[in-house]
Amino acid sequence: MSELTYEMRRVLRRDVGPQAAAVIDVLAHYDTGDGTGAQITAHRLATESGLSEKTVRRVLSRLSEAGLVNYDNQFRDNRQLANRYYPQYDRIGGGQSDPPGGQDDRAIVVIAIQEE
Repeated sequence: MSELTYEMRRVLRRDVGPQAAAVIDVLAHYDTGDGTGAQITAHRLATESGLSEKTVRRVLSRLSEAGLVNYDNQFRDNRQLANRYYPQYDRIGGGQSDPPGGQDDRAIVVIAIQEE
């Protein structure tokens, strides 16, 4: 399990919105931290983030386009399994282990996802 810092969560909510932040937070919970990413279904992401499955799919697409989450489709015997997601923590502002209020907001840069 990978943990998002307080600052990373705050920046995500502010810069990409609460829905995207909720999805990345769930992905971080399921991320093994050993480089193999998080294998999880859109249904599970929806259940744990409190969003609809359609919203989760839309948010994942936007996060992927913004370079904040990479993914691989997983198949076995020509059947699709849960995708494997790789949150790009180094692209999320806030860095590593920043305490609340411990970093100047002007130094944080996150790719903003435009709401349509």
